[in-house]
Amino acid sequence: MNKYLLILLLFTAGNTHAAASKWIDEQGNVHYSDMRPPTTAKSQQILDTPDQAESVDNSAVSNVPNTANPAAKDAASKKADNEKAKQEAELRALNKTNCAAARQNLANLKDGMRIAVVDPTTGERAYLDDDQRAKNVEQAQQQITKFCE
Repeated sequence: MNKYLLILLLFTAGNTHAAASKWIDEQGNVHYSDMRPPTTAKSQQILDTPDQAESVDNSAVSNVPNTANPAAKDAASKKADNEKAKQEAELRALNKTNCAAARQNLANLKDGMRIAVVDPTTGERAYLDDDQRAKNVEQAQQQITKFCE
């Protein structure tokens, strides 16, 4: 048992003296690392070690001017456009699924068969009467109008 405990301590002992830094390079890219940043980079200590022997430049990283080239800005805008297109595609897929469900619900309501629902307060099954069915048909038609463009 002691042998396994010793092995576990040896594996975890290497991480006890690690420090993490956040730094920005000449192109304006932000880096997170446990390695020492270059001397030309503005850095900020984000994780202190218990026995910090060397001093770190703690100047505010946000004060570094953004010197990114126009190509980097174009890449960022393309990435944002791609993300927006992805979200729109997910929304269209969700609307398509909701549309199909609303149409199926309307078809079930117009079918004329008895529809049972569970009462959330009592947990008992109850059947829809004609007024409730008419309200549910109206709601289903509103959902179809909303999701099926």
